[in-house]
Amino acid sequence: FADMAANVKAQVMRAFRDWPFVPPANPGVGRPQPITPSINWRPIPSENTVMATGAEGVVHLWCDVDTTTQRILDRVVVKHVVSGQARYQDPDNWVNNQVGGEPLECRQANLVWAAIPNPAVQQHIQSCLGWGDVVAPDVVPQTYQYKLYHEYCSQSSMNRVMKNQPRKKRPCAKRKSRKQLPEPFLWYMFESLAKACVAMDTTYNPRGLVHQDMHPGNIFFSDPDPNRFATYPVLKVADFGSSREITPQVRNRGPIVQSDPVCLTYAAPENSWNTPIPMHGPFPWEAPTMIITRKTNIYQVGLIMASAMRLMQPLPENNWRQPPRGYRIPPANQLHHDPGPAVGVSELSRDQLNPGPKKYSYALTDLVWMCLRHNSVHRPRAHQLLQRIQ
Repeated sequence: FADMAANVKAQVMRAFRDWPFVPPANPGVGRPQPITPSINWRPIPSENTVMATGAEGVVHLWCDVDTTTQRILDRVVVKHVVSGQARYQDPDNWVNNQVGGEPLECRQANLVWAAIPNPAVQQHIQSCLGWGDVVAPDVVPQTYQYKLYHEYCSQSSMNRVMKNQPRKKRPCAKRKSRKQLPEPFLWYMFESLAKACVAMDTTYNPRGLVHQDMHPGNIFFSDPDPNRFATYPVLKVADFGSSREITPQVRNRGPIVQSDPVCLTYAAPENSWNTPIPMHGPFPWEAPTMIITRKTNIYQVGLIMASAMRLMQPLPENNWRQPPRGYRIPPANQLHHDPGPAVGVSELSRDQLNPGPKKYSYALTDLVWMCLRHNSVHRPRAHQLLQRIQ
């Protein structure tokens, strides 16, 4: 989807928005949750045609509406995946390597959800309710698509939560800045992310699962849990489209992971590459000798927490690959992962993580800093992180 021309993207979004909703043909294995069959499913109005877009498709929300009372009875988020021919036909992106069967993204999300049969942990994983509308290439060769059905998160994404923080002007300041998130909420976020990492560590035990694409756009919030932190919305880790079992090939960063979509500004050192990717030659890993482990998830949690503490997405020190207009971070302060004599630094300091104006506690800052250690050996394991938070 990301490589389509603008007019083609617009056509895909309009067609998806006008799609007559049907329940998934295949319920998610391990996470069955029936979707009410009804003729009254309606797409929500949206100024941008659909609710969101991503590298591989578009996302929108449908509501089952009681035509008599106009009350909403059910809500489902549908992801229309248009991955392109190469990724669609890659058996590694399907369960049991069966192209056109169950998308691996659906199975991975539900495996993580079921890894620890404890509602206190499961609620932090956005499960997949099912899949359908798989268009087989032998039927329509030019079309490579399918749909995934997900539970609805009513409190939006972490991206939106950060952007919606109110602005205020402090004494002697030249311009308004966003009000910092309260520290208790940050600890709650940290704990929720650590629980999700514990579940990923437990999946495919003892190898574990690496998400690869955790960032604020893939972190959502749903209604609060009345039995725990009733004031705060429940955090959910979403989008397991790039997740992998940590097999030897994944651990050693083989071809199976080189085509997975990754948000580079939130990638771990062992999962970062220099752009652009060459058509020929070796894959341009920024740190050539590193390996992917379960602690790769921990680094991404650290970056998410640092973004929340600073209300910056992405962190400007890590936005040098495709810098926006007016990018002014000097090369000496940029975050690079090449351990050799390269420009920049390999780790952010505690002061960079906690610049203020109101300082967070040393305990929070230090634990986030530990998650962001360049060498994964020095990062905590998921269960160690959770223990320290609690």
